[in-house]
Amino acid sequence: MSQKEDEDIFGKALLDYYHGNYTEKLWLNTSYGTREEVPQEIFFRTQTDLQPMEEIALSLCEGKTLDIGAGTGVHTMPFP
Repeated sequence: MSQKEDEDIFGKALLDYYHGNYTEKLWLNTSYGTREEVPQEIFFRTQTDLQPMEEIALSLCEGKTLDIGAGTGVHTMPFP
């Protein structure tokens, strides 16, 4: 299977997971040459699931903040 330039494989994987289709694995080709499986549920975490470093980074945000990461916007969800 070849990948077309306009095909958003990552986005499709996240949308599938969101709709309850957990049959496919999501793989990340790292910059250090290895391939790692990424659990899709990591992109659908709640505040209680965040890592301590993420909590610290979010606590330092003030005013209007732009999340330029890739994924579902887990860090931009309105946490209480």
